[in-house]
Amino acid sequence: MLRTMKRISRMLKTLRSMSFIAALVISLAIAGCATSRDPVPPELISKATVDNLADIRTFMGMPNAQFEEDLLLSFNQEKPEDYPKRPDGSIFYPVLAISGGAANGAYGAGLLKGWSKHGDRPVFKVVTGVSTGALIAPFAFLGSEYDDELEECYTTMATKNVMRSRGVVGPLLGDSVYSTAPLAKKIAVIATKELLEKIAVEHKRGRRLFVGTTNLDAQRFVVWNMGEIACKGDVDLFRKVTLASASLPIVFPPVHIKVEADGKTYDEMHVDGGAITQVFST
Repeated sequence: MLRTMKRISRMLKTLRSMSFIAALVISLAIAGCATSRDPVPPELISKATVDNLADIRTFMGMPNAQFEEDLLLSFNQEKPEDYPKRPDGSIFYPVLAISGGAANGAYGAGLLKGWSKHGDRPVFKVVTGVSTGALIAPFAFLGSEYDDELEECYTTMATKNVMRSRGVVGPLLGDSVYSTAPLAKKIAVIATKELLEKIAVEHKRGRRLFVGTTNLDAQRFVVWNMGEIACKGDVDLFRKVTLASASLPIVFPPVHIKVEADGKTYDEMHVDGGAITQVFST
């Protein structure tokens, strides 16, 4: 898996030599030739929701009343013993922001396991993840009991478990250089109904799990409330968001997510949140 991530890391460095706009134009051009889609009209982009649920995502930097209410709710959901007050009356909330960085994902996984062995790893109030960090985030959120699964994820997977070549002609006819079908299958094995149920339990205890993607049509960073998605039991959406956050533009195909706006159904294209920012926090 480390070799795979290093290979992807080299691709990412190449992409970084291009401007985001150039990558966006190429992605849209390829996708436009490859598929027939119904994108959200520009004037409705800010109104588009998934299943009419305004509380499961927001554009970074854009006010969202439902999102803000959920964050306030999280403080009422926690118990006093979860995050006890300090002598001066203040409360310390541990927050973990896991960045992208391809091969560095293996480092992050090792750091978490080492932190657990050291004995002072806290129960994080908030965990965020971008790109490879989105793959790590659910494990980090659920705690050290998932350290072994996290280690296995980053030490046993080969390139064939992450991506599949589309050959010489494939990129010209499709929407990316590689297919992420193998990675989608791996995410399906990881993001099970049982995993979401555990995340939902922690969400209801006042903890929050967020993952970031890039909405190509809006050219904006999107923050997804994965705990809320877990509470709604939407396994398919949870998997799609995770895959999208780890899908490098051009290298991997964008993930299409169905949305509603003004009573009509459209589709959005989402890719690696690292196209805009490699790390974020709330």
